[in-house]
Amino acid sequence: TNPVPKGEIETSGTFGPWNVAHPARTPITGKYVFEKADLGTIEGLAGVLSSTGGFHGPLNRIQVQGTTDTPNFQVDAGGLPVPLKTRFTAIVDGSDGDTYLTQVDASFLDTSMTAHGKVVGLEGIRGRQVEVDVNMQNGRIEDLLRLAVHSEKPILRGAARLQARLVIPPEKRKVIDKLQLRGEFVLSQAMFTDAGVQTKL
Repeated sequence: TNPVPKGEIETSGTFGPWNVAHPARTPITGKYVFEKADLGTIEGLAGVLSSTGGFHGPLNRIQVQGTTDTPNFQVDAGGLPVPLKTRFTAIVDGSDGDTYLTQVDASFLDTSMTAHGKVVGLEGIRGRQVEVDVNMQNGRIEDLLRLAVHSEKPILRGAARLQARLVIPPEKRKVIDKLQLRGEFVLSQAMFTDAGVQTKL
């Protein structure tokens, strides 16, 4: 049972032989299925995630490759749910649970982006800090606005590019309230969907 996000993981594979001198170097290999993970257990998010993939390596450096599918991903900021899919590679330290995201390819609606970073524990602090560098070269501003604005009709349409560093500290607050974002974005051929607003501008 995975606590956050909460869900059941089924796995099969091989473990060992046990490394007596260095237990953390004991090899492990296998595959996993993670279904019906409730993103609502992460305060400020919503949706049901499913993931499949495989893993191999020593316990303290498990290499993981997989995909995720969240048909109704939502940020609790007044926005609407979107279908989110990712393909990722990561390194997991099985001794402490720290995870290093070497490559994440994500897409939702007509927007795609890549990311890399880490999800790690901080000494003396409960929980984990998320640090991710995001690069979006092929995005749509209307897709990003859908995550934050509860409206079927977007207020703005156009191509968007984004480079940013995202940090979510391990605080007991909603994601949207503690998220730290620093970067730059470019909109091209952006048009307000309200003709009156566009004409005035």
